[in-house]
Amino acid sequence: MSSHVPTHRLLCMSTPLNRWQDNLKAPHVKDFNPVIIVYRRPMFMTDHLMRIAGAGEFTHCELYIPEKKATFAIFAGGEMQCSTALPRFYQTRPHDFAWHMLILTDAENTLLEKWHVDMVEKRCNYNFRDLAWKIAPTLIQTACVSDLSQETAHSPNTMFCSQAVILALREAFSGTGTKTHLKSLATSINSRITTPTELAHHCVKHQHEAVKTSIVPQTFWDARDEFLSNTPYGFNRSEFQGLIDLEQNVKSR
Repeated sequence: MSSHVPTHRLLCMSTPLNRWQDNLKAPHVKDFNPVIIVYRRPMFMTDHLMRIAGAGEFTHCELYIPEKKATFAIFAGGEMQCSTALPRFYQTRPHDFAWHMLILTDAENTLLEKWHVDMVEKRCNYNFRDLAWKIAPTLIQTACVSDLSQETAHSPNTMFCSQAVILALREAFSGTGTKTHLKSLATSINSRITTPTELAHHCVKHQHEAVKTSIVPQTFWDARDEFLSNTPYGFNRSEFQGLIDLEQNVKSR
């Protein structure tokens, strides 16, 4: 794809699901599946208007899967999409992005990816209706807007960006064996009234880790290096001896 494709066109280009691939052929380490919540600062006029209206520092967010080098995102007026083109902006415009990395087990990652694929195939639309609640004072939002039922959250008809991230994580952590702090991350906020900025603040609280402002890890190897250099809250580095062994095997080649 040409590097001169306009940004607004890239936002509308969804990658066919059968073209998912990791060009670096990343090895699999049991229960090490990095998933990155990427927050975006305003890039377009509508984003700046949203910030003026009270959206805060970030006006969009999405989930990036380094192993697939693909992001799942939904934009105003569009449908849920899987894109391998969008992540190029993480490198060409790094000042526009910030992020948190979560490490999912194999079971959690399977649930997350299946849910995303289902939403893309369903062509889930953008949720303007609930986003409009952000105009109302917080007390009114809290009193009048109930979160989605478990059944509806499993297969919603509409979502906005941060809602999609929350519901995806909720689906991932719906199985047994999920760490308490991760399950709480997905279930303790109302998906219908949480903005990207509010989600970032929520992740800071639950991850005990500030929002990262360095370049978003692009590959499995980048994510592995980030993990080994700064093990996230709630993890014992020794649980992932496979990553350390992998590092030694690579160096010995």
